[in-house]
Amino acid sequence: MARTAEDFVFFWKPEQSHGWASQWYKSPFSARVILPDGEERDVTFTTAEHWMMGQKALLFGDQEIFERIVGLPASDKSVSPPNPTQSASAVSTEGGPVRNTRSRPSRPSRSTTKASTTRVPRTRIPGPKEAKALGRKVRNFDEGRWARERERIVLAGTLHKFRQHADLRALLLGTGERGLVEASPMDRVWGVGVGARKAAEMCVSAEGREGWRMNLLGRALGEARRILRLEGEGGGASGEAAEGREAS
Repeated sequence: MARTAEDFVFFWKPEQSHGWASQWYKSPFSARVILPDGEERDVTFTTAEHWMMGQKALLFGDQEIFERIVGLPASDKSVSPPNPTQSASAVSTEGGPVRNTRSRPSRPSRSTTKASTTRVPRTRIPGPKEAKALGRKVRNFDEGRWARERERIVLAGTLHKFRQHADLRALLLGTGERGLVEASPMDRVWGVGVGARKAAEMCVSAEGREGWRMNLLGRALGEARRILRLEGEGGGASGEAAEGREAS
């Protein structure tokens, strides 16, 4: 089937055209996660990349890397020690957002003497590039398991992002039925493996499009768009009534 570049939305970097679709686009959202030690926390993710890499760490039970990715202070000693029976693969609840809060260390009582006060270290939230690099350091990583879980994880994060940002949701829904394509020449898994100009040249024929790589992020965005559209039809055009629902 013949197509033209107008039938697609090509995106890559957050500062470029349609940058809002990028995993690296700053769009903080909150979700509740279950840490490997069994603690539940409401965590804010700066970008969808932080979500993806954070979930990768949780999937394989690497709490230290997760905390570094999202900028949480290292687990304090007041938290009960890890339960050896807790599954190391515990991951967050998928779907709808939770309240916009993140857990913070409790402040010491005013009556606490300076000698006994424990200083809580300040944390730094890494940028998406650093978050991605940290994700590559996850311990106990298994490529096969990640390949089975990654699309579900990214879809859940994409839904969080667009459910919690009405302006971005409007942009996504405004793409209609156009194909969503991560035109990254650097990524053959989440993108198509070529830049926007080359992808536009290839899109005019089925044979050309077959030369695109996996484009998993584009597919996740398309599926999120479908879900959000259904939610909007059931609860108003803005989709506000869909807030809090779990991803299907």
